Amino acid sequence: MKKWKINSWRNYPVKHIPEYPDKKELDMVLGKLKNFPPL
Repeated sequence: MKKWKINSWRNYPVKHIPEYPDKKELDMVLGKLKNFPPL
């Protein structure tokens, strides 16, 4: 087993972040979400 390091998670591929094919729509939605109050 390799020794644990605080940033060792960065050595693994990201599998849980979705891809958004329409950048324009993504930016529009993110702009709307910025105006909502925090959870």
